[in-house]
Amino acid sequence: MRDALSLLDQVLAFGGGRALESEVRSLLGTLDRRQVESIVNALADKDGMALMAAVQQLDERAPDYDQALGELSAAIQRMALLQALPDLRGEDEEQDHALAVLAGRFSPEDLQLLYQIAIMARRDLDFAPDARAGFEMALLRMLAFRPGSVPTVMPATSASQPRTPPTPAPSRLATAEPASEWSAIVGALGLQGPAGQLAAHCVLTGRVNDLVKLRLDPAGDTFNRPQLVQKLTQALSQHFGQPVRLEISLGGSVDVERTPARQQAQAADERLKAAEQAIEGDPAVRAMRDIFGATVQPGSVKPLN
Repeated sequence: MRDALSLLDQVLAFGGGRALESEVRSLLGTLDRRQVESIVNALADKDGMALMAAVQQLDERAPDYDQALGELSAAIQRMALLQALPDLRGEDEEQDHALAVLAGRFSPEDLQLLYQIAIMARRDLDFAPDARAGFEMALLRMLAFRPGSVPTVMPATSASQPRTPPTPAPSRLATAEPASEWSAIVGALGLQGPAGQLAAHCVLTGRVNDLVKLRLDPAGDTFNRPQLVQKLTQALSQHFGQPVRLEISLGGSVDVERTPARQQAQAADERLKAAEQAIEGDPAVRAMRDIFGATVQPGSVKPLN
């Protein structure tokens, strides 16, 4: 409450005694509705220059990029909800109408993937060279990680005409590096429990037509059970919008070091090390050590997120 009152005092001073939404957003460095719409439209248009122009415009207001990612992910989540439930009504009908129109420019799979990228980027923002760079990379990932087209059924040909073989379906994320692609897909699948662990302990090694090839980290072999493979196959079929076959081979390659599970473990270890370094370098901690001979209890330091 004290912080809220302090912010209100700042808002009133900033706005000459008035508390207007536009001025509050400018003071707090948050995205307004128009900026969200411009970013989402640029993603739908696959317009990288428009995306960077939106970032430049936002940067002029010295924004909090963590909050900006939070507002963007909230807008994408609302778009997905309105897309699935067109008759849903919220408190702001005007905004819902605008978001529903924007949602029509994306497939459900698009929105799931964009949402996952946004929330993962928010989690990893502290590891970016700077906050703006982290925000820009999140938008560029959204631009790159877009579903490929689903192959169409070839029309029947006469006996006198040579039959052209169908074009193999491209990877959903044809511009993405396979390890990053699979991490994004696993996040979008939303699998929980053992089936989610099976997916997280794999890396994508290829996709040809309806065949998805994965390599399993030996550390996750306990999850390689028929019923879990079936659940993962069903989730992938729904994700790709067509039935798929799953081929899982056991590790034996350096690729398994890049599974989502190991990446998450590495990220958690890096966050812990960063927290421990921050504590060791804290002036108050150094003073306690110098004056009282204090020590930091091993294992007592935890990262905030």
